[in-house]
Amino acid sequence: MNLKRTFFLALGIGLILIIGWEWYWRSQGRVTGIDDNKALWARQMNKIKAPGTDQVVFIGSSRILFDIQKEVWRNHSTKEPIMLGTQGATPLPTLRYLVEETNYKGLVVVGVAPDIFFWASKEDDWSWKRIKTLLDYSDDQTYAQRINQQLSIPLQRSFVFYRDGDEEWSDDVDLKTLLKNARWGERPGPIQPPFYNFEDVEVDRNVAMSEKATNDTVLAHSVIKAWGLDEWEKEINDSTEYDKMQKDLQLKRKDVLTYFLTYADQYTQRGGTIVLVRCPSMGKYRELEQRDYPREQFWDSLVIKSKLPAIHFEDYPQLQGLNLPELSHLSKEDADYFTLELIKIFEEQGILTKPN
Repeated sequence: MNLKRTFFLALGIGLILIIGWEWYWRSQGRVTGIDDNKALWARQMNKIKAPGTDQVVFIGSSRILFDIQKEVWRNHSTKEPIMLGTQGATPLPTLRYLVEETNYKGLVVVGVAPDIFFWASKEDDWSWKRIKTLLDYSDDQTYAQRINQQLSIPLQRSFVFYRDGDEEWSDDVDLKTLLKNARWGERPGPIQPPFYNFEDVEVDRNVAMSEKATNDTVLAHSVIKAWGLDEWEKEINDSTEYDKMQKDLQLKRKDVLTYFLTYADQYTQRGGTIVLVRCPSMGKYRELEQRDYPREQFWDSLVIKSKLPAIHFEDYPQLQGLNLPELSHLSKEDADYFTLELIKIFEEQGILTKPN
């Protein structure tokens, strides 16, 4: 009897603590949401492991992830969008995987963000490892992990403090992040700027900029700070180190082109279609891209050597002047517009057929 009473007492105290913890964070303006993670990515990959041509696969880094809105694509195209774009990741390993490990031969849209696409030329590069982790997880995912993901989704939708994401945002309120952000006395070394969550995620991996990030200039500027643009800009001040970096970058460019062209050629030879898309950037971010990854040497070289259809936002008036609150990703409203305009361009160029 005492054991039973103790159990219910502990259960009651636990529920009170959970409710109190949840209420506190909701009172601070926090809201629930789905976290992007390996399991959501694997669900997308699993959709293309069976052959089919009624799909379009998007690969690349976060710009293609944010700037393509799947609902708009579904409503205005006959092809189901599969989103494999990944924050901070090169598309090269994914292209190789599609060629070597699947029978897919439909449309592949490659997002080209210069500072990621042309930088990650080796498997030990950070952005290469990010996507390799997802590919490995997709191949090795167990049934227990799939069930865990299914159970996790309603919890994420119900509790602010619960998270199941791979990214480490500075404003997460899980215990691990709170302890990591705690300042217990002085710590050696510089303090990294906070990197706050600015994405809204749906179960089908439709990712959009949050309304708060679009409208809150303080949040948008904190994300700009996290990009490290000031530090990037100052790299040129050390002429010796900068010259060395530029030489390394030219070697990386050659390696990336060789790698990409090898698998792009194999993919198109088996009947697949690849389209290159350069999503918008602006302000200091665009200026630094042009300084260190000039279009003529990088984008134009990629297009000429690959002979693939290519869409660069600067070549289309309708894709310019859009809202990029943190200089690198479109707001939700303009991402909807960008997606629709991209579909129209694809149709004009014969890449897509207009729905009946």
